[in-house]
Amino acid sequence: VVVTPNFHGDVLSDLAGATVGGIGLAAGGNIGDGKAMFEPIHGSAPVLAGTGRANPISMIMAAKMMLEWIGKRHDDADATRAAEVIGRSVREVLREGVFRTPDLGGSSKTSDVGDAIANKTRQVR
Repeated sequence: VVVTPNFHGDVLSDLAGATVGGIGLAAGGNIGDGKAMFEPIHGSAPVLAGTGRANPISMIMAAKMMLEWIGKRHDDADATRAAEVIGRSVREVLREGVFRTPDLGGSSKTSDVGDAIANKTRQVR
């Protein structure tokens, strides 16, 4: 847990994202006593809007983190299981190396990577 002003948190999260392969892979959470919010650590990247070049994994991982939080907060086994399936699916798609966006050295479109992960969730259940 790191408590920091917003600007410094942005810098630290970008640096931390670089250690896992880039900010396109990293998600973050703002968790309070009763509420939480999850998001990719990167900005909106308007220059990538409509190009199909944005990496969707950080957003998918933010959803995974949200489901983990819901699972723990509300003792919801289904949410916890869904988070596990998403995490496993992302790892498998990355391990296979077929679908990679340009930031990861590939040429896949945003939708290709998202579809590959969605399809993988049906296999790893």
